[in-house]
Amino acid sequence: MASISALRSGAGAVTLASDTNSLEVNASHLTAVMLKEINTEDEFFNFANQKKINTLIVGPGNGVDKKTKNIVIRAIKEEFGLILDADGLTSFEKDSKQLFDLLKKRKKRGNVILTPHEGEFNRLFNFGNIDKIKKAIKASDMTNSTILFKGNDTVISSPKKITLVSKDSSSFLSTAGSGDILAGICGGLIAQGMKSHAAAAAASWLHNEIGFEAGPGLIAEDMSNFLSKVMSNKLKSIYQKLN
Repeated sequence: MASISALRSGAGAVTLASDTNSLEVNASHLTAVMLKEINTEDEFFNFANQKKINTLIVGPGNGVDKKTKNIVIRAIKEEFGLILDADGLTSFEKDSKQLFDLLKKRKKRGNVILTPHEGEFNRLFNFGNIDKIKKAIKASDMTNSTILFKGNDTVISSPKKITLVSKDSSSFLSTAGSGDILAGICGGLIAQGMKSHAAAAAASWLHNEIGFEAGPGLIAEDMSNFLSKVMSNKLKSIYQKLN
């Protein structure tokens, strides 16, 4: 779902890295998204560098394990545009300082987005009883990355001390897999050259608009189709205002 939403949000080409055990299942669900059989960390980065891939989404469906952790570490060191979500974050639950230190050392600080929900956030950061906005600001400062702290009151904070809070929230986004769609949109926008703070803000807004557009009964599998509709309607509105 993350790969499809990355493609629909504007990434020119998207490849899903899949191990041998998952290859057949993924192939049965994908057409426009390319599929590459990859079983090791070296295979992953050899392919990424050979194809000159500029953005990685690490987390959805990866598993909380050493392999995921090592991929994140290498992706940070090799300065890829990076969206860290789900398992890509939770794999550092017992060693969050290592993640923070690696992110702090990156030179390209405008192309990293961390997208935790409250549970994932609290597994990484131990900030005690302070409000969500202060938590997001503090996390952004610790990681030198854009934090997209998900929830009904999504907060986005960047190292440049710019913080945004979601004005409206759709309750229909509270469905399994919804976060994978959001991570994919972030990845699609970063891949096009948007800076992380702008990409996170735009992705969060588009994601929320999907919830308002679709309404009751929305499931994650539907969301990429509504993404196309939302983007088309908004672009038409902008065009009409300019003309």
